[in-house]
Amino acid sequence: MDEKQSSGSVRGLEKALEDINAKLPALPENVKSFIVSVAPWLIIISAIAMIPAILLIFGLGNVFGPITYLNGLYHGTTFYITWFLSVTAFLLQVAAIKGLMDKKISAWRLVFYSALISAVSNLVSLSIASFIIGAAISLYFLFQIKSYYK
Repeated sequence: MDEKQSSGSVRGLEKALEDINAKLPALPENVKSFIVSVAPWLIIISAIAMIPAILLIFGLGNVFGPITYLNGLYHGTTFYITWFLSVTAFLLQVAAIKGLMDKKISAWRLVFYSALISAVSNLVSLSIASFIIGAAISLYFLFQIKSYYK
């Protein structure tokens, strides 16, 4: 699959999710505006708070990562895949901060991709409830505020 097809399928998913979200009850405009104004700051605060955790994960991942294989290949592989996906989702959110402040659609898409990656991470780790609830809530709010980004 080349880059254009890949982008098209993600954009197709975005369009399908936007259509679903249009059928759901809309948030009041003042709530949407509040979310748009606060979101970059929440990401900044969570990024600062996550720095020690990420450093800890890097260190403990190197120490305990190989031990997870003692529980079997699935557990060891799942550990590394979910670790990689979580860090990737986090970095996408951090990369989106400046664009979110400028209300750019490209930044909104980075947060959208981050939400999708987080959902995949929950699915890989078989956290089905987290997958369903987390994806539903994050995607609902994301699509509610999408119109603010150009």
